[in-house]
Amino acid sequence: MRQVPLILGGHSYIRQLGSDPKPDPHAIDQIVRACIDQGLDCFDTTYRPERIALGDSLRRLGLAAAARIIAWNFFHMFDDDQDVGGPDYYRPEHLQQILDDAHVQQLDGLVVHRLADETLNERQEELAIQWKNAGHVQRLGLWSPGESIIQFPRHSEYDFVVEPFNLTTGSKERIALYRSLGLKTYVCSPYVRGWKLDKMVAAASRNPGLSPAEAQARVADGLLRYALFESGADCLIVSMRKAQWIGRNIESCQRGPLSDDEMRWLKALRT
Repeated sequence: MRQVPLILGGHSYIRQLGSDPKPDPHAIDQIVRACIDQGLDCFDTTYRPERIALGDSLRRLGLAAAARIIAWNFFHMFDDDQDVGGPDYYRPEHLQQILDDAHVQQLDGLVVHRLADETLNERQEELAIQWKNAGHVQRLGLWSPGESIIQFPRHSEYDFVVEPFNLTTGSKERIALYRSLGLKTYVCSPYVRGWKLDKMVAAASRNPGLSPAEAQARVADGLLRYALFESGADCLIVSMRKAQWIGRNIESCQRGPLSDDEMRWLKALRT
């Protein structure tokens, strides 16, 4: 699908949903430029503050034309000490809001996060399809529909699915189902927002002859390769809050699937 099978996760720009400090605007610019310079040109933005942070960075850098942006139906504004809020049904006014927030004229992807009311789900789905047909959106996606996707009357209108996949969560059978329907699959949460990574690094650091830095690098490499290759997905959405991690994660992708020894070592660290 692309030279680098990674998408930068929007949680890179907010304090919540991660174990590392929130980057300031200068650090965000470094992250975004490092991505584009190294061939990672697709950016996921789940929450509205993420879209705004990315859009402002692309405008400062003059790189909006080089980026492909995925947006979701989350519109709640929040600061560093507030709850991120949940999804809402798409409404007509949301399209322009999303484009303005991201400082772009078109979205590469739009994810439909379905909610409880099936009537409103149908209405937001019709709206998303209209936006796609009008050229405002290149591709439509769904968040983790599972086996119920085959019951959706308009499942053929979608192009991709986003599904969590890591050592503790995920189903290869689901991903195989999506692929059988002709859908691309993006997996996410390889580190469980950093919390699982931190616990496993602490466990690895107790092994003789492995420094904390070496443990962090080895566990991060293993979890990323597990999510991408064990799932059989087309691409991995991963948040990165430091520019130097871009190159490291690309190198992990280039190593390919885990060996049997690497898999045993990684799974032994699960707590």
